[in-house]
Amino acid sequence: MLERMKIEKEEGRGRDDVMSGERSGNRTRQHHHHNTTVDPKEPSTTTTTTTKQGIEHDAMRSRIMKLNEKLKTLNSYSSILNILNLMSLTWHLVYLAQRIHLTC
Repeated sequence: MLERMKIEKEEGRGRDDVMSGERSGNRTRQHHHHNTTVDPKEPSTTTTTTTKQGIEHDAMRSRIMKLNEKLKTLNSYSSILNILNLMSLTWHLVYLAQRIHLTC
């Protein structure tokens, strides 16, 4: 989670941007293609720069998606362990209550 937040901070965007990007699909890629209009008089460096930015953005996005998947997995493990802990503490409470009842 901290690594994902660090990447988002470096990129200059927050959690809302990443989540809306996941929901909207290819909206950001469509935006990049909209900016790639080529003027026949100028060299094609703008297209190359935009393509590089798009590739970097896609790489960063895939890295964030991998981190999201890892975070989901860890959250699942944590939930399972919390449930097991709750069950064991409940059992222990019942055990202690029976011992107190037998003693009195």
